[in-house]
Amino acid sequence: MKIGAIGGLVGIVIPILAATYGSINYAISLQNTIKANEKEITELTMNQVSNWQSLNDRIIAEADKLNIRVTNNDALLKQGREELLIEMTQFATQIARIQILAETLRDAQYKLASEAEFQAMEQSYYKLNDSLNQMKYDLKEMQRQLNGGY
Repeated sequence: MKIGAIGGLVGIVIPILAATYGSINYAISLQNTIKANEKEITELTMNQVSNWQSLNDRIIAEADKLNIRVTNNDALLKQGREELLIEMTQFATQIARIQILAETLRDAQYKLASEAEFQAMEQSYYKLNDSLNQMKYDLKEMQRQLNGGY
């Protein structure tokens, strides 16, 4: 019976050993899977962080470019305003010069008109004076003829 008991004991011990080996092997396999998954998660997280950081760096670079463009646009706008102010000032100066010239021409026209009127009146005076002198001579001539021709 000893052999039967040993055989029975071996029949019990072998499945227990096989189950223990299978359990240990399964636990080691699970542990390796967990480590591999942890490593993969860490790599994915690092890649995602790296991708986020790369994306963040690109966004910052684009924001810097936009800031430079906005600054350049502000500078160009300021320069344009200054040039517009200069042009408007020159335009206002030219308008003032034209206005002064127009007023001067108007005053000169009045002066010229009054000089022309003065000359016309002077000529009229001389003509009337000549006519009056002619009438005096004619009267004297008529008197002379009425008095006997001398």
